[in-house]
Amino acid sequence: MLLPSGKGPYRSVILMHGSGPHDRDETIGPNKPFRDLARGLASREIAVLRYKERTKYHAEKFISVKEITVNEETIHCKSYRK
Repeated sequence: MLLPSGKGPYRSVILMHGSGPHDRDETIGPNKPFRDLARGLASREIAVLRYKERTKYHAEKFISVKEITVNEETIHCKSYRK
């Protein structure tokens, strides 16, 4: 989470990834659009939550999963708990 400087409460946003394995910055080559958005929003006193997708950091646990849905990737994942 990236918080603005100063005392809250703050407005807040959650940055949601697209499909596929992504880090919290949604890195694509040298570009880090979620990092840039988070910094810009924080400078305007908006708190930003970014998260790491399970398929990025636990890819080996998803090898046997035939279809990965948003539920499995970001909310609840039975195959991740194995």
